[in-house]
Amino acid sequence: MKTIQTSVTVDENGAGVIRLPADTPPGEYDVVVMIEEPTELRESTPERPFPSHQIPWPFDPNETFRREDLYDDDFGRPRVY
Repeated sequence: MKTIQTSVTVDENGAGVIRLPADTPPGEYDVVVMIEEPTELRESTPERPFPSHQIPWPFDPNETFRREDLYDDDFGRPRVY
């Protein structure tokens, strides 16, 4: 399978010609056509800010958060304190 990205001009009758690379042997092929809207017709998606959260840190500054500190050895369940 080969992927070819090219552009095509479509006339008022809906016909268009796609030029393939010269090394494409003659024959029948199954093709998939994906049509994107022209750039000037695409709606611009408003940019949303990345969410941020203020999380209080009531932890000891020397806390390591190592796996051994967070999980027990019984199937990786979180420790209950």
